[in-house]
Amino acid sequence: HKDGSPLYTEVTVSAIIDDAGDKTGTVSVIRDITERKFTEQKLQRLTTYLEEEVKLKAAELNNIFERITDAFIALDNNWNYTYVNKKAAELHNRPIEALLGKNMLEEYPDVANGEFYEALCHAKETNLAKRVQLYYSKTDKWFEDLIYPSGDGISVYYHDITDSKKAELALQRTHEKLSYHINNTPMGVVEFDEDLKIIQWSDRATQIFGWTKDDLLGDENLINTMVYAEDRERVAGEIRSILQKDFTGGFTQFRNYTKDGRVIYCEWYNSILTDDQDKVIGIMSLVHDVTKRIEIKKELEEAEVKFRSLVEQSMVGVYIIQADKFTYINPRLEELTGYTSEEVIDKFNIFDVVYHEDRQLSDTVISIMQTNDAELSPKWKEKYEGHIPTREELFKEEVFSALNYLKLRKIKKMIIENQQEMLHPLPAEDMLLLLQTHQHLKQMEIELTRQLGTVIYK
Repeated sequence: HKDGSPLYTEVTVSAIIDDAGDKTGTVSVIRDITERKFTEQKLQRLTTYLEEEVKLKAAELNNIFERITDAFIALDNNWNYTYVNKKAAELHNRPIEALLGKNMLEEYPDVANGEFYEALCHAKETNLAKRVQLYYSKTDKWFEDLIYPSGDGISVYYHDITDSKKAELALQRTHEKLSYHINNTPMGVVEFDEDLKIIQWSDRATQIFGWTKDDLLGDENLINTMVYAEDRERVAGEIRSILQKDFTGGFTQFRNYTKDGRVIYCEWYNSILTDDQDKVIGIMSLVHDVTKRIEIKKELEEAEVKFRSLVEQSMVGVYIIQADKFTYINPRLEELTGYTSEEVIDKFNIFDVVYHEDRQLSDTVISIMQTNDAELSPKWKEKYEGHIPTREELFKEEVFSALNYLKLRKIKKMIIENQQEMLHPLPAEDMLLLLQTHQHLKQMEIELTRQLGTVIYK
């Protein structure tokens, strides 16, 4: 251009021919294309820039996919691999190049019959992202898959969760075992929150009290509902102490109401529940109905009073021996022997006071007195009930009463020892064994108090 600026032109040149067919000149048509040329140059530069940007972004994305710990694959709509990162290739145990462009269903035919393919199809049909946890039996591994469908195909992020899943399953099995023990233990299991609202209420608790969990969910004052009126103040104080961690032991016994209005005696074994900050969030309790035991204890105490009243006024001597030593002699035996109870109890054994000219008979009598192997004759009531005509028969009845008393005391001692063991924290199996032992001892105690008759020694 005259002003010195570049000028881009497009020139079309045509020859001029005369009548004789000779070339006599040229005709040129010149068109200014400067603006178009500048536009093409700009477009070229932009295209080059965009290609470089795409390459740069692609490299960045590839770098990201390679650096993430999750495996990542991309599939087109025909289930062909379009992208596989390094982690995915490791999990497939194949190089990346061996998978790209290959069909997933052809490379892994078993996939078509599995949950993974089913999850892919569901995500594609619904066009919704999907998260699934799947188990692969061939490798004995669990994976969590994050599936993202799109118009061009489907992308999947997945990672190995085997360790955490196995821990979760182990915890689940432990919870199932605990639930089994809770539902089958002879003790009721009750969980309260810090406001004494019911959180958990086992089937055994329903059997003891009659209420179901739903019956008590809306109750605003469980103490008034469940606790005997005269025991409420003490129980409320104990609960406050538990929630404030101001208690030395979690065991307590008090009277409860049942749904049908009965009053029962229950033992409660309480433990506090805390959160991560050690704040009390509730109470877990084991409850045992001991009404029968309390009633039997009262009967035993009454029987003991009656027994002592009987032997204290008896016309024959009566004594009790435990661990080869006298533990009791009645006033009549003191008169007969000249010894006082202080001189005899815990000091003499049977050999110190029994004498017979026939030493063999004496030893036999002594061994009979010391044996613990005894049973009651079913004929006693037929022969002796309501009829004590002789001094010998009266002596037999009093001996029976003394021995019966001894056995009851032994059983009572075993029951107390068994209960003391139950106060310790024990595995559920050991606690169940102690409860079974307790029930067996109680049954023996009940049977013994109901029986009358002679004592047969073997």
